[in-house]
Amino acid sequence: MRVGLFAIGLLCLTTFVDAASVHSFKLINDTRTRVVSFSVAQAGSHNWTTVDFHDPLFEYGDAKLVEVSSDSDGCLYDLRTVMSDGRNVVARKFDACRRHAYRPGKAFP
Repeated sequence: MRVGLFAIGLLCLTTFVDAASVHSFKLINDTRTRVVSFSVAQAGSHNWTTVDFHDPLFEYGDAKLVEVSSDSDGCLYDLRTVMSDGRNVVARKFDACRRHAYRPGKAFP
């Protein structure tokens, strides 16, 4: 019986270790133009994943919840926002563990 419980404990531990970390923050459009697309990548990786908001209209003042998952425990992400006026706003090393909102019109330290 102890061997069975030990095996179940190892299985649970393996499942816990393999689970992806999920971080969430609000994307708040504080620009005077529409957000056309938004992408996220692990900081420095250039492996962009486009976030699908299921709503193509993302106007000034709108806010959307962004959830990103990572195979690592890393909190740093690069964020890319494409605006309807053609601008690409890229923020490097956004700390999703410490910050709970991102505004592409404002720089963050």
